Amino acid sequence: MRKDNDIMAQYRSSKLVNSFTVLGIILGISAIYAIVRHEQFILGAVFILTSAIIDRYDGRIARHFQLESDLGKRLDSYNDFISFALAPMVLLFELALFESSVLELFGILVFLLAAVFRLARFHREHTGDFVRGLPTTIAGLTTTFLLIIFHQASLTGFGADLLFFTVLLLMGLLMFSRLRVKKI
Repeated sequence: MRKDNDIMAQYRSSKLVNSFTVLGIILGISAIYAIVRHEQFILGAVFILTSAIIDRYDGRIARHFQLESDLGKRLDSYNDFISFALAPMVLLFELALFESSVLELFGILVFLLAAVFRLARFHREHTGDFVRGLPTTIAGLTTTFLLIIFHQASLTGFGADLLFFTVLLLMGLLMFSRLRVKKI
């Protein structure tokens, strides 16, 4: 009977941890909504940042209390893609920073595809204290804050396009790279 109670307590606890991850997903979707529907770019960035804070601790709590689950790992990847890949690219698109549609589209594709491959590789190769490639969370946060800075500085023209494109290409290459990064 005690073992059954322990299993039920662990199940309820893992649901609580997964609820935090779902909150991160909700914040990512809310960021996209705020950016697209209301042109609230700063609010969208705040939602992305808040999702990152949750992302930082949900897995850590699950590992500490031995509540890791396949569902939790998958939810975490969905949160990473929505909040730190898709939402920053929606922000980029809505800010209309690019004058060159070709560079903008290619940059968005590189960033999103690199995030997809990085997350897929994470599930296949994840072991120990290191991961391969720049974490999607870091790439997304860096890109989000650079976009807000570029927007506030009103950078325009072909030089600005090349700068934005270089940021997207660099983040994409770092996510896709085999670089070993210590988990934080």
